[in-house]
Amino acid sequence: MEIEPDVAYDYDQLGLIAYLQQQDSEAEAMFRKALRLDPRLSSSHFQLARVYLRRNQFTQALTEIDAAAKLSPDSESVHYLRGQILQRLGRTQQAKAEMEKFTAMSNAAREKRHKELEAGPVPDPELTQEPQ
Repeated sequence: MEIEPDVAYDYDQLGLIAYLQQQDSEAEAMFRKALRLDPRLSSSHFQLARVYLRRNQFTQALTEIDAAAKLSPDSESVHYLRGQILQRLGRTQQAKAEMEKFTAMSNAAREKRHKELEAGPVPDPELTQEPQ
């Protein structure tokens, strides 16, 4: 931060460290700083939603996860967390829809990976390397 004080990602990462150490106030401050520098940083919105969820501040959590969803609509994690938040808010039908979206996305990713693995044998690296 001393070398590059205007890099939003640095604050995002410091916020994540604080969150993992359960220092929610510090985490919130770091994520807010990151978002002041770059409001399009989806990970900071996502992590703020996690902070607010842990604090049982569900309305604030929903606001942040909705911002993350706009920036990263194809993120499985965003849909999963949004489903958890909606469930806590008592919005069970919307929560169910989010969890179904999460499940469909997870299954599609798993199926894609499965097809990649079935595409054929992995070549021996020694056979595919250029001679030295």
